[in-house]
Amino acid sequence: DETKKHYSSIEIPDEVLFPPGSNIEELAMALYKNSYRPNKMICAMTTRALIAFMAGGKYKSVQGDRLNIQQVITAGTAVGKNVGVNAFNQHATKLLGPDNLDLSIMLRQKIVNSALSSTQGIMDSAKDGHHHDMLFNIDEYGKFIEEATGKNADKNKAAYYNMFLEIYSASNGTYIPSHLSKANDQKPRILHAPCFILNAATTQATFIDGVSSDDLVSGRIGRLCVFDADRYAHRPVDPEPFEISEDLQNHLAKLSDTKVLEQNMVLIDKDLISQARVDTPIIIDFANGVKERVAELRDRYYDKYEQQSFGVIWTRAIENIKKYACIEAVAEDYMNPVVTVDMLERARLLVEASCKYMVAMFDEEVSENQYDGAEK
Repeated sequence: DETKKHYSSIEIPDEVLFPPGSNIEELAMALYKNSYRPNKMICAMTTRALIAFMAGGKYKSVQGDRLNIQQVITAGTAVGKNVGVNAFNQHATKLLGPDNLDLSIMLRQKIVNSALSSTQGIMDSAKDGHHHDMLFNIDEYGKFIEEATGKNADKNKAAYYNMFLEIYSASNGTYIPSHLSKANDQKPRILHAPCFILNAATTQATFIDGVSSDDLVSGRIGRLCVFDADRYAHRPVDPEPFEISEDLQNHLAKLSDTKVLEQNMVLIDKDLISQARVDTPIIIDFANGVKERVAELRDRYYDKYEQQSFGVIWTRAIENIKKYACIEAVAEDYMNPVVTVDMLERARLLVEASCKYMVAMFDEEVSENQYDGAEK
């Protein structure tokens, strides 16, 4: 709707989106140069989603944080949203290197690109092997929310919407869907530390229309980080070939491989490897000063929750900050990852920009009627 107001976000510096000298910078720049419509926001956040997916539930921070981000990119048509949807499938071999074809094929099978099948099929795919992780690339996510939660909700999409919530809450333990607990008298379908990554895209107007006041008041929307890509739109260019260094390929392959869990295990068998995701994951440590900064930020966001309209948007801000900082840490070191103060600050700028953007969108659009969810 061209008459709808467009809400602008805070511009995030390049050095936050693409941390200089980092693996995230190298991968994000490779995606950027390979794009017909290069967009720094889309490439930067797609890179973080890919890292989180490849690392999956094998990692946990010293404070218990997992990497299961749920992010939405808002952008108009023809500004490069397809990069997020196609990145892994299109570049899997070059991401993990030619010596890891089996691994890239297996990971490709755990990616859902918009076409939503049954939740049972998703659970079966997630349980296959030791990677109980999934990457969901959903286009027009605002429309998806509306169709999953409105008066005439699509049952399949409603099941997905609920699944995202359930899996998010189960990321630190085991998950057994009650209606999928057994099949043909086999073992229960247990997911160990499931890590489901949501990397969605939508137009701003569709997202605003899809989210109801009930989503905001109940806090369901607080899990999401929403980023504005419109301000980063670039004119069309001739794409360059997608290329990353052999060192980065090797790092991503090792990051993706369950064998990194074996360092913490005495007895190795195919059941214990997946259980290790819960019992003995690789710990992401915090450098000096990080815990103190986390405590300071937690107090700040508590004040925002108490004092601001739609403060519920800030309820998971510190949680999301730590998730993004942990993603940067494993992107740099897959064996002994450490969150530094600089990583935490970059993550803070990302998440604060997201929270302020959501407040700007919803404060005016939704606050007139706090209980209009059934009408949306």
